[in-house]
Amino acid sequence: MAKPSNVAVGGAKACSKECSYKVRETRSDKQPRKSYECKRCGKEFVEDRPRGNLQYCSNKCSATARGLARRSGRNAGRRSLEFRVWAREIVKRDLKCVDCGAIEGLQAHHIKGWNDAPELRYILSNGETLCWRCHHTRHPELPLALFERRSKRKVIPCERCGKQFVAKKPTQKYCSQDCAIEATATRPISIVQCETCGETIVTRDSNRRFCCMACKRVDDSKRMLGEVGERLRARCPMHIRHREQMAKKQQPN
Repeated sequence: MAKPSNVAVGGAKACSKECSYKVRETRSDKQPRKSYECKRCGKEFVEDRPRGNLQYCSNKCSATARGLARRSGRNAGRRSLEFRVWAREIVKRDLKCVDCGAIEGLQAHHIKGWNDAPELRYILSNGETLCWRCHHTRHPELPLALFERRSKRKVIPCERCGKQFVAKKPTQKYCSQDCAIEATATRPISIVQCETCGETIVTRDSNRRFCCMACKRVDDSKRMLGEVGERLRARCPMHIRHREQMAKKQQPN
């Protein structure tokens, strides 16, 4: 059915989708439809309605062609796994900017340009580590925001062994999984109470606040939604099941 808002302003021209298709067919028959050849697969196709020059027969061919164009241009290969591994190894080797000594926002830079020496693109001796500000000074023709957006690498000391390493996440504290396990094992055991249901928790994490994810979601919904969250939790099957479990635990044996 046509939308009431369209009918009110006189914008509706058909009472249903079926009628609108018939209107389009009769309207398009007045103008001859053009046939094109897809630039991706070579298939001949006819336009569904009169419009500009078409290049591809479908969205799939259009997306494929755009992807090939990106991968076959001047910067082809910058998104490849080989390039990412090369950049990571360069930063791991230097651990700081070779110009200013910064340890945040590190990026890998080609000594001989990407397009000037294609055979040296993935050679470690052809790379050096720069912070995003110093990297921009090597490429002043490019916008500064491009380098700032990619400045995610940071060198920090491991809290367990003190080794300098490149953090993959902002919250990473240890250089390896072994250091993380050893650091967790040496923490003292503490007893805390869940802030939602009051259950006692025995843990090595002194910052732990909840006994399970359900209690954490209850606290998040209280903080974010307030009274609306209370009404939503009253109908949520997960919270109903959680309340039943808490009631069973509190019942005397």
